Amino acid sequence: MRYSNAMTRRAPSGGLTTIDRFYDPIEARIVAGRLEAAGVPVHLAGIHHISANWMLALALGGVQLQVPSARVDEAREILAEDVALESEEDHCPNCGSTDTSRDSNRWRLSMVLVHAFSLPLPWGGEERRCQSCGFRWEQR
Repeated sequence: MRYSNAMTRRAPSGGLTTIDRFYDPIEARIVAGRLEAAGVPVHLAGIHHISANWMLALALGGVQLQVPSARVDEAREILAEDVALESEEDHCPNCGSTDTSRDSNRWRLSMVLVHAFSLPLPWGGEERRCQSCGFRWEQR
């Protein structure tokens, strides 16, 4: 979870600048990965302390995402971009349509059995159905 009003703090003499703060170290690593993939060097201050004892997140001010002061604007532009993730499973393997839905009967049956017997069932994947051509497939 991000802090609602993350402030930018510039380090003296062109060092590192904190551009965002996070309560969750995993979210901080994901955002840092986006910047590193674009070639911007990143430092996550406090990540090890908070990973070891998550209750320190508030006391330490969260995980601080820091970049070189000269690349603050570039980092903000990268993080401002919307990243749309496309998945092969969202398309029908038969006709290529994106109009697909989950086969609800299989899901309902598994929920009834799980609640009736209080046992987790290894149910494999999720069965999908194409609304355009009627083709069914199992998505894992």
